[in-house]
Amino acid sequence: MTLLQNRTALVTGAGSGIGSAIARALAVHGAHVIACSRSGSAESVAEDARNAGLRMEAVTFDLEDEAAVETAAHEALSHHEALDILVNNAGINIPARIEDICTADAARMFRVNVAAPMQLTRLALPSLRRSPHPRIVNIGSWLDRSPAPGYIAYSASKAALLSFTRGAALELAAENITVNAVCPGNVWTPIWIGADGNRGARANFESSIQMQPIKRGVDPEEVAAAVVYLVCDDARSITGEAIYVASGLR
Repeated sequence: MTLLQNRTALVTGAGSGIGSAIARALAVHGAHVIACSRSGSAESVAEDARNAGLRMEAVTFDLEDEAAVETAAHEALSHHEALDILVNNAGINIPARIEDICTADAARMFRVNVAAPMQLTRLALPSLRRSPHPRIVNIGSWLDRSPAPGYIAYSASKAALLSFTRGAALELAAENITVNAVCPGNVWTPIWIGADGNRGARANFESSIQMQPIKRGVDPEEVAAAVVYLVCDDARSITGEAIYVASGLR
């Protein structure tokens, strides 16, 4: 319960799925969590956490709006002496094959999946530098190393996020700020439903997990556990790495 006592964490995309699991896991281990979401859905996650005696607040902003991110991040971080943990979890996926890729959709994915984590990292740096144990974790995808047909723009954005992770780890190593990635496999989250408006989404998910070495979906809590490890003191010498929680997918 006290693994992360007296630490402050900011988690994007914390309104559902993997993000809410990460936010709750950090809070369970003692962190004060700033749970961020686009639609305000993180408020119910934070309320449930507070009802359970955990420390969590909710902040609403849209990662596609650069100015809104700037304002919300400054406001959220100004209430805390330091930020110890930044988890860039939020992401979007708009599937399309090469002949159908829409430039605007690809730009949206790179904005949310790559540019926004870069922006938040920049905004958080002054606060992270005041922490004795600063940690950054970016949530990638197994698709960054194995692009699948119909998901190449999404895969490219996650590969770019992993490249940013490794580059930032090198730049910030002298300040003892670790930067790592956790790359989930197939997790049943709203991103699957969003892919086709819920038309056959569950069937597609079940079909996908039957083609992987471990034939079950990854639980969001398994991803959250990897994040907790990377932000605890035992992982202070791990940086620039990616942990794949992906059922053996390559």
